[in-house]
Amino acid sequence: MNKKELKKVADNFAMEREQEQLEYPVEDYSADKVILYHGTNTDNLDKILEDGLCPRGNNKGNWEHTIRSRNDMVYLTNSYAVYFAMCSIPEDSKANPVVLEVEVDTKSLYPDEDFMEQATRNSAMWQDYFMSIGHEDMTARTEYFRDNISEFQDDYTNSLKYLGNACYLGEIKPESIKRYSVLDVGKVWEHSDPTITLMNYKILGSKYRKLSKKTMWEKPLSINEVIFNKE
Repeated sequence: MNKKELKKVADNFAMEREQEQLEYPVEDYSADKVILYHGTNTDNLDKILEDGLCPRGNNKGNWEHTIRSRNDMVYLTNSYAVYFAMCSIPEDSKANPVVLEVEVDTKSLYPDEDFMEQATRNSAMWQDYFMSIGHEDMTARTEYFRDNISEFQDDYTNSLKYLGNACYLGEIKPESIKRYSVLDVGKVWEHSDPTITLMNYKILGSKYRKLSKKTMWEKPLSINEVIFNKE
């Protein structure tokens, strides 16, 4: 590819991002109720539709290879539900990824511990504090925020604004599920390659918000969309 062709690709990419930023800006998450998304798979779908979205409790989570999530929270996103849905499928399962749209009360929302770690890692005050308690590596810092997340509830808006994720304390009732979309497992990897960092969300957040609001509900990515409580 020559320089002219590379410039054309770069220009097209920039124009696409600009259009997405206009159409899918960061929302105001300070209202009493907000719309967010959750990724799972068809093995779990019937139980979710019957009982709602429940924290994992003592069950094994999807992130055993890394820091364990809180067992009393349901993790939600405005951007990465497709990725999380794909990650939820066991290697030996024939399940399809599923994304759910939910309406939740913000009084039960908390920041994601990964956001808190990333947002504070360059703060001299936090660096001094973590050094004083022997929590100098990323894993220890993230575990600190996970275990003490109730102290930082007001930061849930920033967690959604700057990283795209938050967590919900307790169960999300079935009536709070507005719709779900079963995804084509053959297409899903085209839309599930995020690096979930503050910088990536700053640059590409509008792309992922478009995925949540539009793309994952339409063919060819969506195999089947079901809408509840349609007014």
